[in-house]
Amino acid sequence: AVVLSAGAIASPQLLELSGIGNPAILKKHGVEPLHILPGVGENLQEHYMVPFVCRASEPVSMNEQTRGFQLLQQLVRYAMRRKGILSNSGFHVQGYFKSREEVERNDMQIHFFPFSGETDPEKARKNKLQDQPGFTFMFTQMRPESRGHSHIQSADAGVIPVINPAFLTAEEDRRVYIDAVKFGRKILSQPAISSLTAAEMVPGPEISSDDEIMDFVKNAGNSMYHGCGTCKMGAADDPMAVVDPECRVIGVDGLRVADSSIFPRITNGNLNGPSIMVGEKASDHILGRSLPKSNAEFWTHPGWAISQR
Repeated sequence: AVVLSAGAIASPQLLELSGIGNPAILKKHGVEPLHILPGVGENLQEHYMVPFVCRASEPVSMNEQTRGFQLLQQLVRYAMRRKGILSNSGFHVQGYFKSREEVERNDMQIHFFPFSGETDPEKARKNKLQDQPGFTFMFTQMRPESRGHSHIQSADAGVIPVINPAFLTAEEDRRVYIDAVKFGRKILSQPAISSLTAAEMVPGPEISSDDEIMDFVKNAGNSMYHGCGTCKMGAADDPMAVVDPECRVIGVDGLRVADSSIFPRITNGNLNGPSIMVGEKASDHILGRSLPKSNAEFWTHPGWAISQR
């Protein structure tokens, strides 16, 4: 048996290069179709993140601690006690919220960074922090409705696929980000943080109407590197399914896919944990192990022991 675990971009690429996928796409790029599965490379989903940058009114951010004498202090602090800014990842606060009250459950994730990057494109490319104190929020929609695709553009395995995440193509996604920016401004108006906020730098107070906010979201957002869904798991009657509930490529003996590409829908947070569980599930099926049916059984399950090594 062969287990393909190359990720949401490379797994469908390898299937297509092997002649498995949409015949029209394969023939277009000189690959002989051997097995028809039109869902290969489709259903691409991704978490899209949008920044909210503010100037701080006091020197309480990491910006000023990465320059001059303060940086020297931080180096000494880390060398002596393994503490300070060099000992953390920059992620200090993370939470979930509803973009609007009528939403049934939280649909947005927010990250807080006690620093602010340069907004000038040239300096931003060099990952420079701003000279003055600042902080950043990052908003991400957890369950986007937009669906993109990733397909080969050559029969040469060394040529990267054409990737179209189709960010913000669904009306619901655009609505969520407009509401999220407005929610960010509500956060800044709270007494606990308003006294530390000197100015909203990005998107800036001049961005106020829904159309202006949407233009900002489209231009300022970026990938969160959470691609998934391009070899989706589905039932036998799903024409776009690529693998069955046991991670087997439909209609192909001895071939499975075990990575984030098999997710029918993107998960509500980071993909690393769920991807590990996909691997555990696939190994259970391959080895013929029964899946744990209770919490007690889970803790003694071989997969748990393996994951802790």
